[in-house]
Amino acid sequence: MIEFKKQSFSEMFAIYFDKRMLKILLLGAISGFPWVLIGSSLSLWLKEDGLSRSTIGWAGLIFGVYAFNYLWAPLVDRIQIPFLTKKIGHRRGWIVLMQITILISLIFFLSFVGFVMIYSATIGEENTIFISHIYKIIFGLFLMIIVSTLDVDFWKRNAYLFYFLGLILLVWASFYGYLGKGARRWISINGFNLQPSEIMKIFLILALAKFFDEKKFQEPRDYFFLILPITLVLIPFFLILIQPDLGTAMLILFVSIVIFFISGITWKFFTLFGFISLIITPYLWGGLKDYQKQRILTLFNPENDPLGSGYHIIQSQIAIGSGGTFGKGWLKGTQSHLDFLPVKHTDFIFSMLGEEFGFIGTLSVIGLICVITYVAYNITGRFVHDIFCRAVGCGIITNFFFASFINMSMVIGILPIVGLPLPLVSYGGSSMITYFIGFGILLSLDRNLKSR
Repeated sequence: MIEFKKQSFSEMFAIYFDKRMLKILLLGAISGFPWVLIGSSLSLWLKEDGLSRSTIGWAGLIFGVYAFNYLWAPLVDRIQIPFLTKKIGHRRGWIVLMQITILISLIFFLSFVGFVMIYSATIGEENTIFISHIYKIIFGLFLMIIVSTLDVDFWKRNAYLFYFLGLILLVWASFYGYLGKGARRWISINGFNLQPSEIMKIFLILALAKFFDEKKFQEPRDYFFLILPITLVLIPFFLILIQPDLGTAMLILFVSIVIFFISGITWKFFTLFGFISLIITPYLWGGLKDYQKQRILTLFNPENDPLGSGYHIIQSQIAIGSGGTFGKGWLKGTQSHLDFLPVKHTDFIFSMLGEEFGFIGTLSVIGLICVITYVAYNITGRFVHDIFCRAVGCGIITNFFFASFINMSMVIGILPIVGLPLPLVSYGGSSMITYFIGFGILLSLDRNLKSR
């Protein structure tokens, strides 16, 4: 008697079609689906007809599939999808690829939030800022793809070279750069103002990661070797501080502390660091500009100077509070569109978001940032024995999270106003490009994990 083995539909389907092609199509469709939503939504705002919306939506799907094939198809052979293989237990590769896909989609969604808010902030004015923002998003996404294809050894081999290049640019900007709004932070290049302090954050992360990867200390108490990495941190810190740019300087310090911590430095070092910081705080206070001191003092009572140093934070709080639960609606903000809210397309774009989309809108963006941070840390956590990759990954996502936290905290009045943009949302070329490069490096680390 002949016995026939029962097979499920998915198993029969897998027999008649190439399994690798199935995986590429499946994972490509997953990565392309968010582009369908974005393309369709964009066509609605552009008031296109039904045919145009469908065309833009399908173009988004095709772009997403091709982007997936270009970036992640080399990993397909290592991915075990349960219904396409007999080894149902090998699901780690599938989970990892899902995390990468989710991370890329969330980065794009956060950039799309910035696209929507910049349009609202600049409506009724010249569209130069809005068009420039679109170009920077496209260039940033393209740059992220290019950076993600580079090998990890490229970053490790040239880490110190990048650091010294960034240091040269930082020195030039601090002493000979373009002067704007009372600060000398930019280098003007054919109409584009490059802010070296932004890209210096990435270069410093690479340099510190390379140092701790090569100089593994034997005795936890032997901190003599830390003189070099501390120097690597302090040089750009003080150069940025004298520009002046207190926000970026403090962010560099926070990120460096995290890298020191995950590299194995014990809590005693941080206790000593905290004690020294308390000692030198009065001297640092004396070195701040008058307007920086006023901003810090205004934090405690902005009503003391409602038309001067307290004006920004008061108007920001009014804008966020007036949004209520669901907001006034897109393009309907009064504080922003009547120009009560200052620099609404840069530092205070989160306030504008709160006014137009309310508590639900701000909570959604906060959740989006937290999920990006969580997924990125999960990816970085897989580099258990690779100090360089772990330090670079943690440094990049810490920079992203702390910048987001500081920006949102300052616009609601729990931190002083220090002039940090909201990552991937606020208008700003150097800042946005830097974050895209950072995420590209993070994806580069993950792509090369199994091939190394």
